[in-house]
Amino acid sequence: MTAAMVEAGERAGVRREARAFWSLFRRDMLKFVRERGRIVSSLLQPILFLGIFGLGLKDVLGGTGPFQELDYIQYIFPGVIGINVLGISMSTGVTIVTDREFGFLREVLVAPISRLSIAAGKVAAGVGTALLQASILLLLAPLLGLTPSLSQLVLLFAAIALLAVATSALGVLIASRIRSVESFQYVFQFMLFPLFFLSGAFFVLDRVPGWIAVIAKLNPLTYAIDLFRHILYSDIELSEASEELLLVNSAAQDVIIIVVISVVLLAASVISFSRTE
Repeated sequence: MTAAMVEAGERAGVRREARAFWSLFRRDMLKFVRERGRIVSSLLQPILFLGIFGLGLKDVLGGTGPFQELDYIQYIFPGVIGINVLGISMSTGVTIVTDREFGFLREVLVAPISRLSIAAGKVAAGVGTALLQASILLLLAPLLGLTPSLSQLVLLFAAIALLAVATSALGVLIASRIRSVESFQYVFQFMLFPLFFLSGAFFVLDRVPGWIAVIAKLNPLTYAIDLFRHILYSDIELSEASEELLLVNSAAQDVIIIVVISVVLLAASVISFSRTE
């Protein structure tokens, strides 16, 4: 076999993997867009959080302690974005479970494509749906007194994509070990609530019991929400008291932590998916 033939075979293999990745990504995105009930319900949840927690506690906490330059509802808005991204991207894993139950996954697995392309296509679909949902949710920002600039929005979408990679990979990792939709939903709910309630989305971590603060600082969602706050508050002059609202001093620290977590989860999801399918 000549070198030219080998090179042509490698190019054909790359094109095949790219087509498989794009097909899986496009299929899941179209499926999401057509499920209007899923879109509406996933948007209602963050709006309810803003209404119940934000408006309910705004008058109690507003203008006191660290909430001087910011309203409480502005404080929890980045957390609500994080919760929305977590829920919508982690649920990507359920598409793997349903595809397995209905036989579609078996047809994909017998095709001459790598498991990496399949897992990557699913993760990319999770990132795409999370970005779509977040873009709609960000329309509420001006109503809350937050008016991010174009550069802030670019950075925010990059941060959202980074979180979505980690949470989508986590969803794929869970789905690779679960065989029924019902079981996935139980595990999903079991993990979802602790992740977002112990992320500092609704309370300042310096003011909670020590054991809660420790758990929160082990939670990857905590650093993603802190990164969102760094970006959204970058044009607001915060007093020394209000700086307590930020977990770390530099957004770069948040980025490094989330990147490490994303790489670990992505690698684990690909390995687990390859071994179990």
